[in-house]
Amino acid sequence: EEGRIWAQAIMTGHGGITSLHAESPSSALERLLSQPISVDRGALKSLGGILCLVRSTYFSEGRQRQRRRVLNYYDLNPDLSLSPIFSYSCEEDRFNHDESRILSSNSARRIMQETGFSEKIFLERYRKRVVFLNRLLQIAKVRPEYREYPMVAKAVWLFQSSPDDFDPEDLVYAGGSLRADSEALLVDLHNEAGDHKAVHRWTKVG
Repeated sequence: EEGRIWAQAIMTGHGGITSLHAESPSSALERLLSQPISVDRGALKSLGGILCLVRSTYFSEGRQRQRRRVLNYYDLNPDLSLSPIFSYSCEEDRFNHDESRILSSNSARRIMQETGFSEKIFLERYRKRVVFLNRLLQIAKVRPEYREYPMVAKAVWLFQSSPDDFDPEDLVYAGGSLRADSEALLVDLHNEAGDHKAVHRWTKVG
């Protein structure tokens, strides 16, 4: 019943995100189409795509370890076939992306149609998001609070509000508030790089 309600929501323009356990992205579509969920095949054409989260195994320092990672984003074609947009390297723990593949995807075309973006503007916005997320990842290596959901959510919200001006380097999180202090964060990043002469300082938020 929940699956059918979700399908009705995306068909009527409300948007919606849901999670589903399956062997693969294609198996997820089959689950939605089959009993007992039985979503109408036409309804799935309103689906933007599928984000695949998996648990992967890797070796580090002679030990076998596991981690959960987003494996890929799959673009949904008109015939309900799926096309991977990115490629993930488990050994390097990083994504590889091809801008031409992204630009030609149905997801990108839909975004450009709904926003009126040209291909140039779409790529500019995409690149800014890549820079922002990479910077956030680097900061999280020296500031553990940047790994927590509340902090990430606030940082993403601020970036979305002003993607042209916002820089995560200018944020310090303390006492449940965000405040600009690029100098304090720069000190931490220098420490991470091996500059042990730098002094760690926090901005107090009252």
